[in-house]
Amino acid sequence: MKLQWSANIINDSKQIIKYFKTHNIPSAILKWHQIASYSTQISLKYPVKTRWGSAAISLNSIATNHLVLQLASVELINNRNINIPEDISDTIESDDFWRDVELLLSVLDELVVGISMFESDTPKLALFYQWFRQQMNSNGM
Repeated sequence: MKLQWSANIINDSKQIIKYFKTHNIPSAILKWHQIASYSTQISLKYPVKTRWGSAAISLNSIATNHLVLQLASVELINNRNINIPEDISDTIESDDFWRDVELLLSVLDELVVGISMFESDTPKLALFYQWFRQQMNSNGM
């Protein structure tokens, strides 16, 4: 997570989440679009510093809400009474941001599975080699 590329993605995601969690009207607009698009509300989850796996949970919440974040952003941009910061709307509208979120998630999700398996109350260390080989093969190494 200390790579600048991944840190930038996490920081951009945190800005989006913080904006919608700390502004009532944008939050209500986002929830309206969630109900209209998904028939349910899907919360944005802020990552926790002490649990690195929470970065994956946070990015998954951003990725799940991709469509409604874009819809809410467009509505907020078009509404002259509510201000969405330009850097946040630019990030939400950026195809590069969404591609990078998916790329980072493809790595983090696999690491979360592996680490969860090894940190459980009944660790299965014998499975480490199999899991590691699978990761190496899936990345073409």
